[in-house]
Amino acid sequence: MPLSLPSWLLLFYAVVLFFPEEILSEVFKLPLRRFDSLRSHLRRKGRLAVKAYHEAERVSRLYHSRDPGYLREMYQQIVYDYYDLEYIALISIGTPPQEFEVVMDTGSANLWVPDSTCNSTQQCFSYCQIPFYCDPNCDEYCCGDSSKVSTCDQKNKFTSSKSVSYILYGTGFVHGFLGMDTVRFGTSTGQNVLTIPKTFVGQATSMGKFFRNMPIDGICGLAFRTSIPGLTERESRDWENKHPGTEHFPFGSLAADGVEPPLMNAIAQGKLEKPVFSVFLETEGVDAVNKKGGIFTWGGVDEENCGPILGWTPLTHQTYYEFEIQGVAYGNKLKSNKTQKAISDTGTSLIIGSRSIVESLVKSIGGMHWDEEDGLFLLPCDRHFEPITFTISGRDYPMAKEMLVINAGDPQRPNECIFALVPYDSWGLGPAWILGDPFIRQYCNVYDIGNKKIGFALAKRPLNGREEKIRD
Repeated sequence: MPLSLPSWLLLFYAVVLFFPEEILSEVFKLPLRRFDSLRSHLRRKGRLAVKAYHEAERVSRLYHSRDPGYLREMYQQIVYDYYDLEYIALISIGTPPQEFEVVMDTGSANLWVPDSTCNSTQQCFSYCQIPFYCDPNCDEYCCGDSSKVSTCDQKNKFTSSKSVSYILYGTGFVHGFLGMDTVRFGTSTGQNVLTIPKTFVGQATSMGKFFRNMPIDGICGLAFRTSIPGLTERESRDWENKHPGTEHFPFGSLAADGVEPPLMNAIAQGKLEKPVFSVFLETEGVDAVNKKGGIFTWGGVDEENCGPILGWTPLTHQTYYEFEIQGVAYGNKLKSNKTQKAISDTGTSLIIGSRSIVESLVKSIGGMHWDEEDGLFLLPCDRHFEPITFTISGRDYPMAKEMLVINAGDPQRPNECIFALVPYDSWGLGPAWILGDPFIRQYCNVYDIGNKKIGFALAKRPLNGREEKIRD
């Protein structure tokens, strides 16, 4: 079933296939990297806000999921920090393995990388004909400048003919196709690597310009596949059995073409000790490039970097990792007791929230101004203010000023910072709040897939700023 997704969403919604391999029985840690000159570039181009709003809109457009099975093993994987804007992990696909740098994204459900033929046919989306939309989202040749280098030319590409374990699966999403192969979370030569045979891989043949300056090859979605809203778990599964094929799903699928996401596939194969994974993210500052920036732990909780779990809250929707926020407060000056939906999203660089509440917080804190070009609130980096507190399942989670003020990376204005909260109107089409990387940097997020709940633990220690490249 073809998807009508814009090019920037294509990266977020592609899928991977895998081939059977030996089951491992250890805990995997996935290293992360982080970037920041990218933030400066996006801000100068007026596209940092575009990125934030794209992240919010992809959530409001795709809003469904499915319950997974149980696991038997556990692994850890380091991620690398680029400028506190993206956390990048290394995965490999195929036999022999081909390596890719991807965002591990709890806000989407597919693995997606550029195919070796990416942009070889120079296909353009119909919406690229709209001038104001073409510039930030489409390649230059689609906007009238055929002399520019293709976005795909700057990425690592998957060559299926070089993999003996590759299986062509079929077509299905805009400007791309599906394959099936072995996927590994971690370096191809590492010992603590989660290997997932027979995994769907989305192979993109065209990418939007939005990804040109992003330090990634693709996206690895960690969310659920699909569900049917309004039905019980048993009714949902009965309905799916009676209507096989994703083209019959009345409410769509978070995973493109309804295929099983890589992590859920690993769980179904019994690869993990527990149906759980945890995320620890570090902040390495505005100049962080290619430094260790966090760890994904597959099959358990990262007790080395995360303190005791402070509280659990049930998932209200198993598409994204969605739950309820009972309130947001700023000291004694502002308190909202409105219950709203929120999701935990490792692929969102900022915190996106209810417009009325974010604007009230800004007014209460004071000293900020709205930058129309960037679509963000700016403030002096040295401005002091009290913590902003989120209430979840009756427990308060205060966020310190240090996690909410992000250097804008402008050498001409070294004391200018970005307020990490971005106002957004979901209009009931998605969660009111997306708790992205700033929240996860303060509180490790623990995703208990088997019990359909999410927990939060105070991040215990940094990775000591150790500089280490994903690849030479």
